Amino acid sequence: MNSQVPVPPAAPVQVKAKKLDGIEDLSVREATPVVPAEEKQLRRAPINDPSVEPDELTKNTVFIPKSTETKQVIMKALKGHYLFSSLDEAEINEIMNVMSNVQFDANADIIIQGTPGNVFYILEAGSCAILVNNDLVGRYASGDAFGELALLYNCPRAATIRALAPCSLWTVDRTSFRKILATTASTMQLSRVQFLQNVDLLQRLSNNQLQKVAAAMKLETFADGTYIIRQGEEGHLFYIVVEGTVHCTTTTQTDGEKPLMTLTKGQYFGEMALMLNEPRQANCIAKGKVACYVLGRTEFTQLLGPLRSLLDRQMRIRVLRSVPLLNYLTDDELDLLAHALRVVSYQDKEQILRQGDAGDTFFIISDGKVSVKKAGIEIMQLRSGEFFGERALLSKEPRAADCFANGHVECLCLDRSAFEKLLGKLEHILIRETKRQQLMQEAVLLKQTTAPKKYRLEDFDKIQTIGTGTFGRVLMVKHRPTGQTFAMKCMLKVNIVETHQQRNVVHEKNIINECDHPFILKLHETFADADQLYMLLELVQGGELWSLLYEKAFNVPKGISGAFDIASARFYVANVVETFRYLQTLGVAYRDLKPENLMIDDKGYLKMVDFGFAKHIPFYKGSQLCERSFTLCGTPEYLAPELVLNKGHGKAVDYWALGCLVYELIAGRTPFQHQEQQKIFEKIIHAKMALKFHPKFDPLAQDLITKLLEPNPGLRLGSLAGGMMDVVNHPWFTSARFDWKALVAKTMRAPYVPMIKSSVDVSNFDRCKEGESIPKYTGEVYFHGF
Repeated sequence: MNSQVPVPPAAPVQVKAKKLDGIEDLSVREATPVVPAEEKQLRRAPINDPSVEPDELTKNTVFIPKSTETKQVIMKALKGHYLFSSLDEAEINEIMNVMSNVQFDANADIIIQGTPGNVFYILEAGSCAILVNNDLVGRYASGDAFGELALLYNCPRAATIRALAPCSLWTVDRTSFRKILATTASTMQLSRVQFLQNVDLLQRLSNNQLQKVAAAMKLETFADGTYIIRQGEEGHLFYIVVEGTVHCTTTTQTDGEKPLMTLTKGQYFGEMALMLNEPRQANCIAKGKVACYVLGRTEFTQLLGPLRSLLDRQMRIRVLRSVPLLNYLTDDELDLLAHALRVVSYQDKEQILRQGDAGDTFFIISDGKVSVKKAGIEIMQLRSGEFFGERALLSKEPRAADCFANGHVECLCLDRSAFEKLLGKLEHILIRETKRQQLMQEAVLLKQTTAPKKYRLEDFDKIQTIGTGTFGRVLMVKHRPTGQTFAMKCMLKVNIVETHQQRNVVHEKNIINECDHPFILKLHETFADADQLYMLLELVQGGELWSLLYEKAFNVPKGISGAFDIASARFYVANVVETFRYLQTLGVAYRDLKPENLMIDDKGYLKMVDFGFAKHIPFYKGSQLCERSFTLCGTPEYLAPELVLNKGHGKAVDYWALGCLVYELIAGRTPFQHQEQQKIFEKIIHAKMALKFHPKFDPLAQDLITKLLEPNPGLRLGSLAGGMMDVVNHPWFTSARFDWKALVAKTMRAPYVPMIKSSVDVSNFDRCKEGESIPKYTGEVYFHGF
């Protein structure tokens, strides 16, 4: 399937290509009457390009000398091109420096339509014809640029470019381009973190928090003589000098303006603005050209909360981390709990806990002493920084002792209900950790022994093919001993190795095996034989959310553009939010959200499928902890800007994709949809200008989408202090009094409940061609864990 969004046909028919768990049916196409042509959409294939990691540019890059005139031509072309216009000056210079020259004679083909692309061109001299299917559609002249999609991923060329006269061109290949962007982004992030580590006010922040702050900072430049800060003005920005010199002065009525100090690279000023809303105490003036990293109090507060409370929260996190029951929580989870702690005061001799009462609150002593007694006899005293009642987070077991305030006492309290609202049941977290440790042990023992399997491959009978795709097919199968039906994903080893996807297949198996959530497809077992790998999966018979949105919309209340109404869209989005909340606790980025990857179960709830692009972030590469991934993967219309530009990405790409999904479910199209692939990427890179809403678009949904489609991943909703709870608590949900407990318990009525006649009903799947031969695999690649 072409990854470019096709032009919808004029006739009222829909070309259908079934996809189950990431596998598309391209073998059978059928015309089915559907909604009007202008509202139609085709299933979208994902793209995947190998990771291009940061490198040391000065050691590994060959710089090609160029004349002043040539540099001017290249610089003008780059700055005028959408793919480069958002880059920093340093990044553009790096790209220009590595570009090499190629010459073509008249009538020579520079690019041939349909061939793989790897190079981007800037035409310095000469002229070229643009041919599509041998028809002339345009011309390029000196200063024009073309072939930019080749810099993003390995897609076929859309046109033939033929020299009309001798041509001189400057080129850069995809690997060099992506390496430069990855390296400059990583270098910039590292330098920002190092600067922040030297700021006295921020030295108590964790590395993860410093990473967030560094990612949110913006680079601003100031001309010579500019007053960056004026004495007496309200302060709300903090600055770190990156380049140049800043003179600090003070102004008095008697002496006028007097010098105080000079700041150079790495030094900072205005830091109190992160904490206090006070007038500036001095002037700060640019001496020559000055560049500074800038961070506002508003952005800082969104990311981490107010600085005063943040420093206090760091103390709370240290105490929480010392509680044995909470040992397995991640830094992000502990941070959420620290936010939720409430302060309660007790007077001298006031009883805090009564022995035998049912416990539902955990206490941390922030000030004072607590006397612990049994049968009226004091058995111990607890002081500031110590805790008690932690078992209440796990169960309602009776309190084991009486606790009294010894003098005035202040405690930080956390109720079990608040804990479970944020993170789910502690029991499930402990089970999750136990399962994670078991998986790690299994991985260590894998080469030494093979664990017994619950099912045997030979015990399954094929019923029907329900999906086909790049690696193989998905079968509906029946387990003879029990009569149960499953989905069997069969993947050809030949195809996996040819496309270098063996690592992704193993990652998919490991991550989906780690998951235990009602809205995630369950993996029961894996098998392998000489030619294929197999995943035995839960069978979800209700079809895709994509089909419901574009083929069966008459079964769900309609909103604008014939898509879902707000209540229906809210229900389906909430399914995904809950799933992302869960994946956030596992440190997993899903990286391919779209309606095609959301299946509908027998109750009308969603199941997230196809974890082929999922990845733990941060992750270890050898012994090195990597905070960001540099792999280009996902579906074009859902890609975040940092993915397109290879800036390195984390879980925030999922929050961007969530914004795209909300938009699509309400509008019946994605926010950056276009029939030309490069236009999709152009819109994504310039999202703030490209994002448009229908006049009747729900205003609260519009606000949610805008905050999720924030180009800066550090300031994106979901990445802020509250994590995914910021989405849960958004007015789009709270104003409707959305019942999250009923959603998770599956007691809420879904907008659409599919009709499923039996355990072998395939009516919600497209017909697929049967009986294709299985190619023999003769390679030596070993697939660990299958």
